[in-house]
Amino acid sequence: ILLEADGYQPYLISPEKGLRSLIKGVLELAKEPSHLCVDEVHRVLVDIVSAAANATLGLGRCPPFKREVAAIASPALDGFKNEARKMVVALVDMERAFVPPQHFIHLVQRRMERQRREEEVKTRSSKKANEAEQAILNR
Repeated sequence: ILLEADGYQPYLISPEKGLRSLIKGVLELAKEPSHLCVDEVHRVLVDIVSAAANATLGLGRCPPFKREVAAIASPALDGFKNEARKMVVALVDMERAFVPPQHFIHLVQRRMERQRREEEVKTRSSKKANEAEQAILNR
């Protein structure tokens, strides 16, 4: 991250460029799980089509029609699966191409908020300690 320092005054170590490269790398790692998610949704949809065909009473009387419905649904779901894979890759690539600056602003804001809360806790605990000490001294 330090080698990737940039910003208005890079010598102050503004790690935005380094963080961007880390985020892009992590988003690249998200492609494989997203493909697995698409495959899992496809499997669930195929199971739903099969269950619906088996649960429909009218289709039980005409097995060739039941097979034909399954035969038509399967290629349609495969086509949707391929489109979904392309869409997921496009979405991940879009996220990789533009990491919004608000992400870094929120990081700084969260860090400042956490530090403020820690200071409040320290202040409260020191006040309680002082009050306890005063109570002991007043006895």
